[in-house]
Amino acid sequence: MKIILVGINGWYIYHFWMPLLRLLREKKYNITIILENDAFTENLEGLGFNIQIVNFNSQSINPIKNLVSLISILRIYISIKPDIVHHLNPKPVIFGTIAAKITQINCIVNNYPGLGNLFRKDRIKFRLLFFITSLLYKFINSKKNIYSVFQVKEDLNFFIQKKLIGKSYPILIQSSGVDLNEFKIRKNFNMKGTLNVGMISRLNYDKGIDIFFNIARKLEKKNFSFTLVGQLDSKFEFKKFKDECLKKNIKYLGFSSNIVSILNELDVIILPTRRLEGIPKILIEAAATGTTLISSNLGGCKEIVLNEKNGYIVDLKDIANQIIKKLDIINKNRNLLVSYGNNGRAVVEKNFDIDIVINKYSNLYDELEKKYGQ
Repeated sequence: MKIILVGINGWYIYHFWMPLLRLLREKKYNITIILENDAFTENLEGLGFNIQIVNFNSQSINPIKNLVSLISILRIYISIKPDIVHHLNPKPVIFGTIAAKITQINCIVNNYPGLGNLFRKDRIKFRLLFFITSLLYKFINSKKNIYSVFQVKEDLNFFIQKKLIGKSYPILIQSSGVDLNEFKIRKNFNMKGTLNVGMISRLNYDKGIDIFFNIARKLEKKNFSFTLVGQLDSKFEFKKFKDECLKKNIKYLGFSSNIVSILNELDVIILPTRRLEGIPKILIEAAATGTTLISSNLGGCKEIVLNEKNGYIVDLKDIANQIIKKLDIINKNRNLLVSYGNNGRAVVEKNFDIDIVINKYSNLYDELEKKYGQ
């Protein structure tokens, strides 16, 4: 079978979907990957995958740019004539499904890792997006040859309630999984020293970088240290950002591929996101290593962060002060690091082990091969 996977960029596919790519390769499928070119494109090419470049303009709502993206996908679909197309992000889902409908591709798999900003209503821009994308989802899900894979139960229920699911077949597969042989539970917990607090994410307003700075400022003279890891959003001026880190005594490590060792140095990881997240992989990875979790109560965060079991879920309202209170509780009772850490590991072993997730995708593709294979 010929399969095309479509993701927003090389970094996303390389870090989140390599186990799926290995699975499809083991099944002897002919695989093409469509993505926006970045530093990880060469990594995927080096592994022998056929790569096709499309500029998705992921932050743009410019109709002309989006039309160009759609036409680019359409041309690739016409050229390759795949049996199955598998879309991994919102723009690829929408544009890719429209292109697949036009070219009459037999089977479409659409992943919904989280609703992101498309269904937020806290800005006029997002309200307009909500209206437009709702219409688009109703259109693209109008046939039975579409399989809609959700990570978050709440998102699946939302699509059903708003009648966005259409005639597509809904499936729940929580996350892209974590390798528990790589992310092992720590041997020791920090019972006496400075409490090490980190944030590992894309660093922008939507993810809550301003909230992290606020927390660090209020706690800078107390028994806490702060670490930031991730790529800075292009909207931020790097020098000002670095100066802000220095002022608040925040250690900034930049982008890192060595997440395991960083997590083992952190006691608590926070994610004060404003986005309707999927199930954030960094929270699953952190829980696997026994790191205590604190996050906002949006999207799939609630499916990995179980309040007062492996960390804390907090509301966006007055979120900085809420997180500060939780950090103070942990700092005064270090036994919580042990219980929350071990509980977090157990949650990951039960629900998010890579073997569990990949087995579900394997069963899905076995079913699709029987139905649509040639």
